[in-house]
Formats: sequence, C-alpha cells, structure tokens
Amino acid sequence: MFLDFELEQNRIAERPSRKRSAAKLLVATKDGVFTDSSFSELSSFLNAGDLLVFNRTKVRNCRLFSKRQSDQREFELLFVSEHKDRAANGAVVYEALVKSLKKLKVGDRLEIDSHSDSESEPVKALQLEYLERSASGDTALFFLKTFDGSDAGEKLEELGLPPIPPYIRDGRSDRQDCEDYQTVFASEQDCLDGSVAAPTAGLHFDQELLKALEQRGVELDFLTLELGRNSISPISAEAAKGGELPEELFLIPESLKLKIEKLVCKLADTNNSDSVSKPKLVAVGTTTVRALESAALAGDIEGCASKSGFTLSSHPGGFRGTRLCISPGFNFQLVDSLVTNFHLPNSSHLMLVNAFSGSELTEKLYSHALKQDYSFFSYGDGMFIE
Repeated sequence: MFLDFELEQNRIAERPSRKRSAAKLLVATKDGVFTDSSFSELSSFLNAGDLLVFNRTKVRNCRLFSKRQSDQREFELLFVSEHKDRAANGAVVYEALVKSLKKLKVGDRLEIDSHSDSESEPVKALQLEYLERSASGDTALFFLKTFDGSDAGEKLEELGLPPIPPYIRDGRSDRQDCEDYQTVFASEQDCLDGSVAAPTAGLHFDQELLKALEQRGVELDFLTLELGRNSISPISAEAAKGGELPEELFLIPESLKLKIEKLVCKLADTNNSDSVSKPKLVAVGTTTVRALESAALAGDIEGCASKSGFTLSSHPGGFRGTRLCISPGFNFQLVDSLVTNFHLPNSSHLMLVNAFSGSELTEKLYSHALKQDYSFFSYGDGMFIE
C-alpha cells in the first residue's frame, strides 16, 4: 500500500489559488491514462445525469490563544467539541487540544481577550478553567464563561480563527482563512458541532464551476459529515488493522437517499447493455465517500448489500455515527468516481485513495503530481479518478 512519500516544504500550498477553480486537476482513468487539467474544466469529464455529491459541513472558528491568569503564559487551544452534559451554573464545557498541555495544572484559569479594533486595548472576553484531561489523554476539558454574560459558544466563534493544519504556515491562521478554508456551499443546516477541518476537495468549487456543472446536466447534491481530529492525524497501526477510526457523525438527507436509490436502480437496469451510458455517482472528497459507503453497509440505502455486524450509532437530528476505515480490499457499492486532494502521508484519506484506485495507480498519481509541479495538501491541487 502506498502511504508514505517525501515532499519538500515548497510543494505544500500555503494559500489556495486566487480563483478556486483555477487549481490544477489531475484526471486519471483506472487503467492509468492521465490528463493534466484544471478544476474549471471538470464538467468536460462528466456527463448529463451524473450525480456529484459534496460534504457541506461548516468549519468552526475554533482556534484561539489564551493567557494564564497567574503568569500570563500563552497557550494555544483548538476547541474540538462541546460536552453539553457537563454544563453548569451558566458555564459550558468544551474539549480542546492544547499546545504545551503538560504545563497546565487542574484548576488553572486562562483568559481570552477581544479587540474591538487594532488600536484599542484588549478587553477580557472569555474565562476558562482547566477541569481535567480527557480519557484519551491528549485533550483537556475546560469550563468556559464570558465576562459579560453572553453566550460562550457564540463568543468562541466570534473570536476564533479557522483551525488550518500545522503544515500550513505553522498553523497560524488569519482572517483571510475564514473565507479560504470554507467551501462556498458550507451550511449550518444539518449541523451539530461543525467541523475542525475542511472537506478540502470542496474548496476548489466556486459558483462559476457549480453553474457550469449544472449547465452540463450534472446533478449536484449535499450531505454532511463533521470532520474530527482524525482527519488531520496519521493513521494508527491499530486503526489500519482493525478497520475502525474514531467516530465521526454524518447525515444524508432523505432527498439525496432517494436520488441515490434511483441511480442504483438505473445502474442495475443498464448493467447488461454496453450501448447505454451509465450515470456515475461522483464523490467530492474522501469524507463524502466514507458517509456514503457507511450508509450502504448499514443497509440505509435500498439496493445495497448490508454487512452483518456493521452498525451506525444514532445521534440527535438524524445524524449517524461511523467508525468505518476504508482500506485496500474494500468493496465500494456506491461511489464510481472520486474528486480528492493530494493527502498527507500515512493518513486515513490516502489509505482510502489506495482502496479506491489501487496502490499501484495511487503511487503513479503522486509520482506524476510531484514531477508536474502540482501543489499538495489542504490548499493544494487535486485529482479526479474516473
């Protein structure tokens, strides 16, 4: 399996293309024919009746800097989830990744300031109290409350910055990233906590490209999968071997399920006819693949074969929880083609690409991209595997 490769720092995109759809697109057939193109030309590789499915999750502005009250030492925090069952006395409880967590002690209090403008003195906005380490040991739980009595969650979003990965400008996000690190179709509809990473394949789509796809007769639709910490973490040997990842929550609207079931039925009807053009289900991003194939395995999509013993947990708002880890040998039931970025070495996303296109073709794709000066990772270029 192709999981590891060397990459020079200058090949990691620090900003996206000025125009989203101007990013390079490496188009590949599964028999190894490559075409160097751009996202603006994607519609020419699709046909009327194809179904393009996106992940419309919204990235939360959850990266903040705080200072400890006792000594003004700075701590960087990435708030990953709210623990609503622990809220008390007007304070909410959030779980956060903390740089230099070992330097904190239970009971320490931190403060986060706000600035009304660049000239003004900082105003105390949020107070945090360190409660305990999480069960995993790599995150911490904090009580949060505002100094002015306003909603702490809303204040976090107001003051925070997007949680861009550490390989982009050492993770030092700015206000430009609030636009760049969010898809143009991101929505708070069908949202629980939001995501701590972007569904990066979707970042290449602007309104002009979406309109061109619709004019081509391509159907566009959306699901939601909320990306957690494992999206930016290396895949563990245990996960690769055991076939499970940390749980992530997703929601496939009923209207999209019906479209998919009609497509599955149509494919079954045309299976024995080479003369009939078969519509494709194209997943934009590996998170979209994970949601779709999880639903298929769980028996949520009519016409797909459920897997004995495979279950999804249930959550508010109709969300389902999946731990599916897609690795080579996986039987894809729904996804015919994939739009995806060039991923981090040893990541679950790259493992999924190996499973979808085969390890040999995946290695050739990455080798070609390196030779042809494609840029990599979240703000980089992408590929379309037909």
